[in-house]
Amino acid sequence: MIAENLQKEQPSWVPKGAKLKGGKARLIPPCGIYYNVPAETYRAWPYLNASVIKAGCKSMLQAYNAIEGGFEETPSMALGTILHSAVLEGGKDLRLYPGKVRRGAEWEEFKQENEGAIIVNAKEMESANEAVSRVRKHRSASVLLRDSLNEVSIVWDDMNGIRCKARLDGVGDGFIYDY
Repeated sequence: MIAENLQKEQPSWVPKGAKLKGGKARLIPPCGIYYNVPAETYRAWPYLNASVIKAGCKSMLQAYNAIEGGFEETPSMALGTILHSAVLEGGKDLRLYPGKVRRGAEWEEFKQENEGAIIVNAKEMESANEAVSRVRKHRSASVLLRDSLNEVSIVWDDMNGIRCKARLDGVGDGFIYDY
């Protein structure tokens, strides 16, 4: 069971002011632990994280783009996102595209109707379902998933006063895991 001291609901907080990015309000949270934060909200927090540091090893421009959300997703990253959603979030963001090719009016309409979702084709959905099945059958992995809270977001200031963020795949009683 999850320890009693782990909160199951996201604490309520109201930022002192929302910053605007692209016409949308971007909520900037103070240091703390946050539950049930949508992935797009977490990604909008302009703080240092492992992805920014990795990008910064290539160039400062890439680090800046990582902070601002400007990166090109590779096919491997896309598959990782699909499997992550399927295993840790029950695939709630996955939408099966019934078309044959991802172009044309039908594709554009489907994309618009499913904005914010992870759009997959039949082969990708099959891979996602297979991953979920294998994880559920794995003795240790199934216990970790059952006994943890998924997608826990944390914000803190490092020893130099730099605001940082992390999204932990799973947090349980005495353990943290990354899928």
